[in-house]
Parts: sequence; structure tokens; C-alpha cells
Amino acid sequence: MPYISFESGALTSRHSSSRLQSKNCRIRHRRQINRRNKTQLQAMSKIEKLRLCDWMLVFATTFILASSIQLEATDSRSIVWALIHMIIVSLFFANVVWHLYLHFGWKLWVQRFRKQKSVVTRCLAIFALLTLISALVALFHWIGTYTHSPIGGIHGKIGFVFIALAIGHTVKRIKFFKRKAYP
Repeated sequence: MPYISFESGALTSRHSSSRLQSKNCRIRHRRQINRRNKTQLQAMSKIEKLRLCDWMLVFATTFILASSIQLEATDSRSIVWALIHMIIVSLFFANVVWHLYLHFGWKLWVQRFRKQKSVVTRCLAIFALLTLISALVALFHWIGTYTHSPIGGIHGKIGFVFIALAIGHTVKRIKFFKRKAYP
């Protein structure tokens, strides 16, 4: 028969209180790890954050290209692949925002893109916007019908041009990646 005690107005057994204590320990440990990771990210220099961000973009671009080819091969019939593609792309665009923030800060993005000397970077921004807009239109159609639409095909072509420009943008800056493999 388990030991029963009366703690904080509730009848509890020794086993449940030990589980509660171990759960509290796990929560405290997770909080300590989160604080440590947060301070490590804050302690990173801007160039280290940019390097981390860029490597994440490289990996996300690879996965987006693979999932795009998979969707094209199956005519977007697989709901699982479509959802995987949407999740990866959402993370990718969040990472793009972080990349732009590291370069330009929060202010004056449009003006800085207008003054951008690199034609590839300007085209990359335009095609990113077109890809995002066509993705939203295709998403609303897909949610309503779960079928591949002509706008989805247009989105795929625009997205492919965007990925090609992103690869060109990365190749132009390959020396940045060769300096140090990981932050």
C-alpha cells in the first residue's frame, strides 16, 4: 500500500509527488537551457548570426527545391508533401526576413533595395515578392479544392526562377561560406 500524505489541501501519494518533483526539475532544466541558448545567440556577433542564417537558408533552399520537384511530379496530389512544402517555405521566408534584418535593420528596406547595385539581388527581391503573392493565391485555391490549379503552376514557375536567382546570389558570395564552415 503506497504512502499517502496530505499536502497543500490535496490527498497525494509519495509516487505522484516524486513525479511532480521530477517534472518541476525538467521544467527548470529546460528553462536554464533556453536561457543559455538565448544568451549564446545574443553573444554571437552580427557576422556569426549572418553565417548561421545563411547556412540555414542554404539547407532550406535545398529542401524547398526537393519538395517542389516532388509536388510537380505528383501534380500536388499528396496532401502530406504539400503541407511539408508549406512548412519549409514558411520557415524559409521567416529566415529571409532575419537575413534582411541582419543586413539592413528594420527600417527602410524598400529604399535600400531600390539603391541596390546588384541586379541579381534586386531581381531576387522582386521574384521573392511575386512568389509569395502567388503562393498565397495558390494556397487559398488549394485549401478550397485540394487540387492543383493553373495559379499553382504559375507559382511553381515563378518559384523556380526565385530559387535559381537565390542559388546565383549564394554562388556570388561563396567566399563568405568558405571562410568558416559553421558559426
